[in-house]
Amino acid sequence: MTRRNDVGVCVTWSLGEIIVFVTAKVLRLLDTKALRLLDAKVFRLLDAKVPRLLDAKFIRLLDAKVLRLLDAKVFRLLDAKVPRLLDAKFLRLLDAKVLRLLDVKVLRFVNYVHNESKHMKGP
Repeated sequence: MTRRNDVGVCVTWSLGEIIVFVTAKVLRLLDTKALRLLDAKVFRLLDAKVPRLLDAKFIRLLDAKVLRLLDAKVFRLLDAKVPRLLDAKFLRLLDAKVLRLLDVKVLRFVNYVHNESKHMKGP
């Protein structure tokens, strides 16, 4: 095949050169257009199907394996540390704050009931 270059000189191309030239141009088009289509269509499929698969299979695995680990390790920690903390800190708070509230409110209530019972009995 003969073609003029920019200078006006005739250039002869072999069949191999033509195939390489056409292949390069077609692949450039494929790179831009086909990949855009792939981005659009494949990711639509991914948006639709993959999360469903992940919801079903991955969460089943999480339910099975992670919860077993949680049962084993977390509850060992709970058995060991939390009751001690509850005994020490929480009960101290209960002793200090809740009992103060109980003292104030219960005593007010007892005084109220006592005073009302006096008024009901009369002089």
